[in-house]
Amino acid sequence: MSISQPLYDAYLPADYFNSLVKDMLHYYAEQGDVQMAVSVLIVLGDRIRKEIDEQTQEHWYTSYIDLLQRFKLWNISNEVIKLSTCSSINCFNQASTTLHINCSNCKRPMSSKGWICDRCRQCASMCAVCHQVVRGLFVWCQGCSHGGHLQHIMSWLRTSSHCPAGCGHLCEYT
Repeated sequence: MSISQPLYDAYLPADYFNSLVKDMLHYYAEQGDVQMAVSVLIVLGDRIRKEIDEQTQEHWYTSYIDLLQRFKLWNISNEVIKLSTCSSINCFNQASTTLHINCSNCKRPMSSKGWICDRCRQCASMCAVCHQVVRGLFVWCQGCSHGGHLQHIMSWLRTSSHCPAGCGHLCEYT
């Protein structure tokens, strides 16, 4: 056998390997490796989707998303939801978005009453760069809760990775 010779005929039907891939996905899922099962579902998309029932796919996706969220891998979890081939998973982004806001001064959770902290009486929407009240779009770091005007934070983080408020946190804008 030559290495230049393909191992299979190039004219095989497109779904020739589907049963093998289906068995492989079930094997990995039974071993607890839902990451592999979901990754293959995402990569192969509609080519394998019809081979595995919707309920099983949904179970694999929810198990993997739960695992990612337990490790606080929110961005990866969100990407998996967006790339999902299940309609019941795709709607997670629309139905389960939660935003927790902490005071940038005392770090306590903010009430839903406004931008003044009930505990320290400071305005939570102060820009860490220009130290003025933000009256428009406010962006903040989820790690340290400091933030400010979008343009100011973007400019700051182009030249420095440390928080402009001086807390020492390595902030990131993506």
